[in-house]
Amino acid sequence: MLDVRSSDVRASHGARIQRIDDKKLFYMMSKGISKSDARRLMIGGLISVLFDHVRASDEDFVQKLQDSVIHSVYQ
Repeated sequence: MLDVRSSDVRASHGARIQRIDDKKLFYMMSKGISKSDARRLMIGGLISVLFDHVRASDEDFVQKLQDSVIHSVYQ
């Protein structure tokens, strides 16, 4: 809850967008992982961090939601 008692208020949000690190991609490929699988693993890892903070009584639902988000990235 936010209680603001002023008419001079500004709010904003932040986002971070970055390219996949070519060195990390190369390293994973040197270990026998295909380029598409390496990209999927790296992006999936970043997305899974978002769901680390989701608390739900139905963990199966959270896993399905996470899988859905990851799947939508590759469409």
